[in-house]
Amino acid sequence: MVREVSAAELDAACRKCIRLSVTDTRALCRVLDGMGMEYNIISESEADIYGEVSVTQLAVALDKEGCEVRSMHEHDESLENYYMNLMGGGRNA
Repeated sequence: MVREVSAAELDAACRKCIRLSVTDTRALCRVLDGMGMEYNIISESEADIYGEVSVTQLAVALDKEGCEVRSMHEHDESLENYYMNLMGGGRNA
């Protein structure tokens, strides 16, 4: 069964972001809210941050909150990869 995907869901899935792994997402939320950043919490330790962010400013602010940055990388899913994963093809590669 194929699930219909809205344009908003597709835009969100293929949107470029910074994927951040931290020790405390509550602290991350406080810092990002204070910086006026748009973000999405993925799990208890991961979040996607949208827009331009000063890595230094973010790291310093998180350090003040007692939150450690474990990893950070650019996340950019292509439309083709999104559909391959949606259909299960990405797992077979």
